[in-house]
Amino acid sequence: MCWRKSINDLTEITGKRPRAWTAPAWSASKKTVKLLEELGIEYDHSFMHHDSQPSYVPDSSLSTHTKTDVSEPASHWMPPTSTLTPSSMVEIPANWHLDDWPPFQLSLSRASTHGIVDTAPSLRGFGKSSLSTFTARDGKPQVVLLQEKLIEWLGGHEAVEWVTMERIVDEFKSGKLNGVASLSIPHFLFIVRPVKMGVLNLISLFLALFEYASADAGYHNRAMWFVGNTTAPPPTETQPNKPDKVGTAAIINRCAHPVYIWEAWESHEALKRSLPARSKETYTIIDSYRLPGNATCTDNCGVTYKLSQTDSLVGGVGGNQVQFEYSTRKGLLYYDVSFVDCARDIAYRRGNAEGCPAWGAGLQITGTRGCKEMLCGRREMCIHDAQGAYYIDQPVQKWGLGEPVGTCPSYEEGTEVSFVLCTSAPPLAKELD
Repeated sequence: MCWRKSINDLTEITGKRPRAWTAPAWSASKKTVKLLEELGIEYDHSFMHHDSQPSYVPDSSLSTHTKTDVSEPASHWMPPTSTLTPSSMVEIPANWHLDDWPPFQLSLSRASTHGIVDTAPSLRGFGKSSLSTFTARDGKPQVVLLQEKLIEWLGGHEAVEWVTMERIVDEFKSGKLNGVASLSIPHFLFIVRPVKMGVLNLISLFLALFEYASADAGYHNRAMWFVGNTTAPPPTETQPNKPDKVGTAAIINRCAHPVYIWEAWESHEALKRSLPARSKETYTIIDSYRLPGNATCTDNCGVTYKLSQTDSLVGGVGGNQVQFEYSTRKGLLYYDVSFVDCARDIAYRRGNAEGCPAWGAGLQITGTRGCKEMLCGRREMCIHDAQGAYYIDQPVQKWGLGEPVGTCPSYEEGTEVSFVLCTSAPPLAKELD
């Protein structure tokens, strides 16, 4: 059987047995699901029983189905489908309406295909449900630009996570992720599927956009992400230990107007405070906190301060918040300034930060005892290599620039890290004490 031979060959080449399958051109037979189950395939991306939610694909061999034959009267081939019987295989749904073949692949024998079209309608459509793409179309210049815009738009929402399709299936099967059996929690699922022809027919990235309409776009901390995804700091004899007594983090508002502050961390609901014009507020640095399930964060524990000029938060590209973020690891403190939730018109190494609080008057992170200064001058774009501010997540992968994360060699008692708004204004009297 050629399927079994293909599975054996792929297992030998990759060292890992395939778990997934996609039908060529999404065309399957009544026997397909049963055969895949017998071969131990766990999930599929060929069927369209649902627009976006994962589910257990129905076993078509157990359902009655009349083949469409337009030469016969409609009453002959349009009877209701019988009750669907689920199989053991998970379906990550496909969708021809949101596939890139019809709008971008020219076929002279098919009037519904085009090949060269305005990408704007596709961009609006692709941002709504499942999306599949193929390398045969992806290399076209207008499609490359379309995908860049789409990825930046999707990634601009803070409560967004890029994961493998394999992980989505595992979480769905374990009950961590709701599917069509429970629609009480909205999970809008976007699939980006570049196919490497002749090797693997399913190399997938999967985007789960949870609670899309959330006003503040949830919790995110880029310094924490940086610490968790690098090998730094290397263990050395001089590396400090986690201090018994910690220092402080201060938010200094030199602006002539008040700002609102939301302090948040994992599993902690953001609490709002008002910081008057020309004033300072000090917080104790947090290096551990309780997590769900009675667990405790004791290393790489991130805290985010979201600041806005209004008393409500709007997240995502073009939002209204600038974020000061820090995280601790092995006695060191990491921190950054983020414009991800307020910048707009993002393109390669550029963007518009006009809507970011205090950007027009400058922002800065500074500290005592050898802390690295992170500066974004008055009306400065401050998109630099390992310096300045975040305009997008993961600038290394997307823009080839180092992560703009600063460090303190210690955050022990006596250390103060200051997050300063409107740096072009005169210092406060409290700063000079």
